[in-house]
Amino acid sequence: MLDEAVGLGPLEDLLADETVTEIMVNKYDDIYIERAGRLTKSEVTFSSDDAVMSAIERIVSPLGRRI
Repeated sequence: MLDEAVGLGPLEDLLADETVTEIMVNKYDDIYIERAGRLTKSEVTFSSDDAVMSAIERIVSPLGRRI
């Protein structure tokens, strides 16, 4: 929960995994990863679509900028 509140939620572990070359989030419970050229559905999920949107906002907004 903490990763989702201040970080990138379930993506944190996937980003730390050096074997993961791509992450695709279609919906909060529909996440795919690519490893060694093979696309597979991940077992990790966000808690909601709002949690996905929060992670996207953290990715695209400059550090320190408040809206």
